[in-house]
Amino acid sequence: MLCEFCKKPINSIPYKCKYCYDFFCDEHHLPERHKCSNLPSKGEWFITNEHSEQKISDLEKENMRLQEILLGHIQSSMNRKEAMDLMYKNTIQINNLKDKKRN
Repeated sequence: MLCEFCKKPINSIPYKCKYCYDFFCDEHHLPERHKCSNLPSKGEWFITNEHSEQKISDLEKENMRLQEILLGHIQSSMNRKEAMDLMYKNTIQINNLKDKKRN
């Protein structure tokens, strides 16, 4: 997998930007570092319930794709460990978003 900003191979867990949904290396994972075009302006930093629902839906769809990679049903440049790690990270984000909605 290549970093969307510098196009170098990502040798660690890829970071997925929560604003543009692209994957980045350790150096460019922050939205400011990869000059994210979807970075919210001041006052838009808090996720509304509508954004939260969309984010949960996107993460769940991505986890389904990662499960397909793990099962070997689709080919990817991502290896099994990378897919497992990313799926775990997504699941934590989903649970955190659902917890925020409940409170």
